[in-house]
Amino acid sequence: MAAIDFTELSAKHTSDATRRRLRARYWAEIRLKAYGIAAIAFAAGALLLLGSTIVTKTASVVYEYYLQLEADIEVGERDLERITSGNPNLRANLRGLVGSALTDAVGGAVDRRDSRALTGIVSSNAGLELGDVVKADSSLIGERVTFDALLDDNTQLYLKGSYGRLQPLDSNSEAVVALPGEDGAPVVVEVGPSAVGGIFDKLREQRLFDAGRARAEQARQQNAIDVTIEQLAVEEDPQLTERLERRLDAYRAARDRAEEQAQDLMRMATVRREITFEMSEEDSTLFLKMGGGWLKAETVERGRVTGILLEPVAAGTYAPGEWEALMMERPEAQRPINDR
Repeated sequence: MAAIDFTELSAKHTSDATRRRLRARYWAEIRLKAYGIAAIAFAAGALLLLGSTIVTKTASVVYEYYLQLEADIEVGERDLERITSGNPNLRANLRGLVGSALTDAVGGAVDRRDSRALTGIVSSNAGLELGDVVKADSSLIGERVTFDALLDDNTQLYLKGSYGRLQPLDSNSEAVVALPGEDGAPVVVEVGPSAVGGIFDKLREQRLFDAGRARAEQARQQNAIDVTIEQLAVEEDPQLTERLERRLDAYRAARDRAEEQAQDLMRMATVRREITFEMSEEDSTLFLKMGGGWLKAETVERGRVTGILLEPVAAGTYAPGEWEALMMERPEAQRPINDR
């Protein structure tokens, strides 16, 4: 058996090459541990993000909005029978009282169109819920009571910000309100150039954004057209060919609509500040809040905003801080609840 030279063996294990290999192995272990820690941290961050997203998305579901109303509880014979019946499944629907309470809440009579919109802000079961309250205490009949009406689903989503939120704009100038001489005529508000400039910029920005979305929709429809044409080139079944041709016509019509919309938005977005900016339902909605009332803008021009009253506004001069310019970025046409 050959003798082992420990001196030579020790020299090999303490050589520079051996030390370099050990250092490389050491740093490789450190990198591996660092990668493991980074992976765990990334997974924890992703889990935290997922948890926070779930919480924020579901937070609005756990609470509901109610509207406090007042009504004189006067019921007909049919409803009275249901209220005084001992059958818990026999419910009285007092939706007429809910409608009257809503009308009183906005200050009186409204036309038929506004009446439908008004009653639509509360749940369709609001009348049944009021009937249940009276059924639980029939002594309320003939009395004026205060009750909470659950708001409609769309109204709930509106208040929770699902359809957008009002964004404040520059209102650091005086606003002079001139009321028209006849009902229904536009209201003119004279405002400072800085306020109008900010409004112009915001409207232009929104129109450019919408034009970009229309261009993207145009490209998407064009891709569908190209694919359908390729399918038609190889399809031999007459029925499938006819179906593809109808689909192709629909894609072309949608592409043309998107192209026309994009062109219109781009043209409107290039309006100079000296020109009147005509508002449409496809634009973000501009409101002026002053004197306890609300005005919805229809036109914006240099130093002037013209619009219609949603709530009465007193004529006069409003100093900075006494009025607000607010914008709902999501256009009225894209919301199930109108501005009124």
